[in-house]
Amino acid sequence: MNNTKLIRLFKTFKPAEFIEFGKFVNSPFHNESPKIISLYIFLKNYYPEFEDDDLTSENVYSSIYGEVKYDNKKMRDRFHDMLKLAEEYLAIVNLRKEKAGVRLNTLKEFSSRRLAVHFDKKFNEIKKILDNNSVKNENTLLMEYLNENEWLEFYENKHLLGKRKAFFDKIVSQNDKFLVYFVTSMLRHYSILNNIKGLISTNYEYNFYDTVMEYVSRMDLKKYPLIKALQLMIRLNQNRVDDNLYFELKKLYLKYYSGMEMYDRIMISTELFIHANIRYSMEKKGFDEELFDIIKLQLKHKTYPTENGWMKREQYFVCIDSAASIEKISWVESFIEEYTPKVVPELRENAYCWAKGMLYYYNNEYDEALKELSRVKTGDYFIYYKVKVLTSKIYLETCEYEDLFVLIDSFKHYTASNTLLPEYMKKKYFKYIEALNKLALLTINRDDYKLKKLIEHIKSHTIEQITSNKKWLLLRAKRFLK
Repeated sequence: MNNTKLIRLFKTFKPAEFIEFGKFVNSPFHNESPKIISLYIFLKNYYPEFEDDDLTSENVYSSIYGEVKYDNKKMRDRFHDMLKLAEEYLAIVNLRKEKAGVRLNTLKEFSSRRLAVHFDKKFNEIKKILDNNSVKNENTLLMEYLNENEWLEFYENKHLLGKRKAFFDKIVSQNDKFLVYFVTSMLRHYSILNNIKGLISTNYEYNFYDTVMEYVSRMDLKKYPLIKALQLMIRLNQNRVDDNLYFELKKLYLKYYSGMEMYDRIMISTELFIHANIRYSMEKKGFDEELFDIIKLQLKHKTYPTENGWMKREQYFVCIDSAASIEKISWVESFIEEYTPKVVPELRENAYCWAKGMLYYYNNEYDEALKELSRVKTGDYFIYYKVKVLTSKIYLETCEYEDLFVLIDSFKHYTASNTLLPEYMKKKYFKYIEALNKLALLTINRDDYKLKKLIEHIKSHTIEQITSNKKWLLLRAKRFLK
């Protein structure tokens, strides 16, 4: 029962939505069936979990039809009717979010009824709403085009040919609006394809690319901050070493984010995070602090990566790692307190134990750190590496060399045999393991010359090549040398 399409949909309804849907069902304009009202009243008792043992097809059927023999077809028909009503309700909810969209439908009705006064008033009302959008995305630009298209159709034959200059000017304006809409949409697609290209091995044709980019270069982009942002994102992916492009995009985002749709905020802040992280991995000066700054912006604006509304576990770890790398430990403590409940529920406990282990580690409480890490169920390679790397650090700090060498050996075998781990990640972890193993051996059998050579070896690799633990390896090697 709780796996039907209807119940799965109802589980996504917020309490206010479910109550409002009840009013929708009870409205004769939308529903004239008393049986559907009875069905809603019965199901309301089980919202939001819909997990009770009494929630059976037979009990639902009795609530609708009384003491009548169960008929599976009738039961399915009523659920189908309710599902259709729920779909209609969601369509209206979505339509209400777009003020211009609702009015545009009204405008079309005024046009078909040839109500000129009504039409003009509604047209200007829509135009005012759209003009007030400081950052116009594809949806706004499309609405502008459609609004003017309705005006053209309504006034096409209203004036004599010699007195139609305003009409012809409107055609030119409409064409321009469509071109801007098309360009914005294409730039977004190019940007998405650029990011996909870095994740999977495939080739895409960038149709119209040169034409679009040339057209954009001639535009007055002060009027279109989103187009400027998309252009900068594409240029950033073409030239990943130009920091000026990065900071120009960040400046643009900070200036206009309040007027952007959430989707666009997420897209741009994610791009900033990607390129700050690239520069951090290349060890560009100041980008450890810059990456942390972008992470704080994502948290502040709620633009961090999510999964079904929950913070992704990987993002949770990135936030902690970034802050810890620049010793913002009190910030980490506050972050864990506030954001652990926001992590994907089924991954939350493991993430929390690792985070607590990190805190204990930075406070030199190594036994407590190991206790927390022992509670983590390493069911996938991502959490496995997070736990093993932190454990290896603790073993070296506490001079537990026998345990460390056992860990290093299992670490090597696991990494070599892991078919899911990308090749570039394997190389990173092998280099970390190699440096860690040499460091441990040289602290047991001290050799200052070899320690100095090891320090130079670690320095010769970027964070991207030897994992984000490079700084820690160097600090420990230099400490042992002293």
